[in-house]
Amino acid sequence: MLELFIALEKYHEDLTLDRHGLHTRTVRQMDKPTRRESAEYIADLEDGTMYIEHINWLNFDEFDLPKPIYINLVRDPVERVISWYFYARGAYKNAIEYKKKPDQKLRPESWYKKNFNDCVRSGDPECQYVPHTVKDPVGNFKRQSLFYCGHHDDCIPFNSPTAVQMAKEHVERDYAVVGSWEDTNVTLTVLENYIPRFFRGAKLMYEMNNDKITNRNKNKRKPYIDPELGDLTPRHLNNTAKAEMDRLFFARCAKVGSESLMEFMEHLQDINNFRVDKYGVNKKSKRQLKPLAQAEVAGYVYNLDEGSVYIEHIPWIDFNEYNLPKPIFINLVRDPVERMISWYYYVRNSYRNAIFYRNHPLAPLKPTAWFKKSYNDCVRSGDPECQYVPLAVADAEGNFKRQSLFFCGHSQDCLPFNSPLAVQMAKRRVESEFAVVGTWEETNITLTVLEHYIPRYFARAKIIFHMYQKSLQNRNRNNRKPIVDEDVRAMVRRNFTHEYDFYYFCKQRLYTQYIALKRKELEGLIHP
Repeated sequence: MLELFIALEKYHEDLTLDRHGLHTRTVRQMDKPTRRESAEYIADLEDGTMYIEHINWLNFDEFDLPKPIYINLVRDPVERVISWYFYARGAYKNAIEYKKKPDQKLRPESWYKKNFNDCVRSGDPECQYVPHTVKDPVGNFKRQSLFYCGHHDDCIPFNSPTAVQMAKEHVERDYAVVGSWEDTNVTLTVLENYIPRFFRGAKLMYEMNNDKITNRNKNKRKPYIDPELGDLTPRHLNNTAKAEMDRLFFARCAKVGSESLMEFMEHLQDINNFRVDKYGVNKKSKRQLKPLAQAEVAGYVYNLDEGSVYIEHIPWIDFNEYNLPKPIFINLVRDPVERMISWYYYVRNSYRNAIFYRNHPLAPLKPTAWFKKSYNDCVRSGDPECQYVPLAVADAEGNFKRQSLFFCGHSQDCLPFNSPLAVQMAKRRVESEFAVVGTWEETNITLTVLEHYIPRYFARAKIIFHMYQKSLQNRNRNNRKPIVDEDVRAMVRRNFTHEYDFYYFCKQRLYTQYIALKRKELEGLIHP
């Protein structure tokens, strides 16, 4: 990116690259006087100046200074630490280091020769990345989010949900573009169109200087790192083979797109010779079931014909606990805050309420203000319905906020909201019990994985989906759902840290299953 800036400076007469920050010593955090000094330096630069420095996000408002245009890049976190490991051992870096400090102690030869594989496997402190640590035995820039979080003490603990949420808020609010050199063309296209003042002609400049830019800071010594791709195969990642009977159990979460998948399976059933059982679909949803009720559900599924699909809003059930064979488990997940917004307007849906009051004509009618109240106002006013209190067990209003509960199960440990323990239990269930946990946000990837990992039920899924795509996208859609302000989303998001951790875990697993299917194709692109 630096080489690109140099090229753009030559190309645009009205742009200037300020090199002061390139020679500034990198520090993990700055105190307030130093932050002020940096902010004032940048604010005093002439219009059209590009400033670059290894520095955390600065809050210019803190010093009553105008904000600049922020940009940055991100990279796969593991690839970053591998790159840093070998960069720290680079000949050029060490030549500069010992030229500046000739009296410092020379590191042993074994340090220079030790590879990353051995460093990790031997438990070397340099290659240990312990969650929530504040001090590091060796500097390694492992906190990518720190550059976006800022200089607050809460930003320092490694892999901290709080630090990551703060970083996300700053990206959402202050950064014009956060790109990735892993997707160079996409990043340059966005920069060129979103910040034309500085990046007009960026793609052309990149093509003209491609060799120089590509080789900038490239570590040719970086050896092969074991990716353990031998295990990255559909066979190793597929729990379908662990099922002990030919039944599919869709223990569906609320407000994740399950209605669409359910209707889609009704279209698939005649083609793939299975039957969707509707008994569970019409049952009243309960947060948890007693052992006897769980056993009844498990027994009902067991007694279905082979090739049956059972669907219900219900947490995962351990069939083996009731001496019954396990079915094939599937489910969907969705962005936690989007689920809450969707649920909020779903319960105010006119059709849903018409059905409710038709079935319960003596039920008290909610006031007009309740139906008209927006989610923005509900959150900002501190309405109990829109409060998501961490570790709470009792809820003022039912809202299905515990997405992880559908995977964790019926243990009391699963009930506290946004609980680290409940989320870890849910992750374990996903890893060991669920064949596929998809997301309707990535419909194509989800259908691809379902089609290949559970062909008994989802063969030809992608082809059939396109035939019914329009009707499925409109299934259970809430046309009344208005715009929710970004600051409201951010307020809510702070209380869903562990739920987001679970959500991203499920998506990562889905992507891994997908990559395993496309491995040969992807390897062909990398090594043609």
